[in-house]
Amino acid sequence: MDWTTVLQYDLPYLHPVVVHAPIALLIAAAGAAAGYAAVGRRPWRTATLALLVAGAAGAWAAGQTGEVLEDAVEGDPQVEVLIETHEAAAAWTLYMSLAGALAFAGATVALRRRSAASADPLALRIALFLPALAAALLVAYAGHVGGLMVWGVPR
Repeated sequence: MDWTTVLQYDLPYLHPVVVHAPIALLIAAAGAAAGYAAVGRRPWRTATLALLVAGAAGAWAAGQTGEVLEDAVEGDPQVEVLIETHEAAAAWTLYMSLAGALAFAGATVALRRRSAASADPLALRIALFLPALAAALLVAYAGHVGGLMVWGVPR
């Protein structure tokens, strides 16, 4: 590997790098939330909470770096057609991941005295799964629209 060649290049925009974190974290959070819904044990709830918090932080960072990139690509016809949809999906991803994190945090506080060996109530587990699933679907949609802005070809 020739590091001198690699080091001759810069990444002028961090958005294409940063966006992968919320995608991975929020999809993993939905998986952990599904595990929690199925099993109902504290470790699943804790893992989901951690993934949602990290995913929300990643979504925020993606939004911040996206604003910088948006200024650089202003006027590109493909971006202009899709940017509002992408931004709205990204904003809703952040809101839903924060809502899910708050819901899991609230449940964790409310259930703190409950035995780790007993399953949490099924209705609660299903209710908590929904915002995690919504955040995963929203981040996938935002990523898809972002991918269309870069790689999409009109029909």
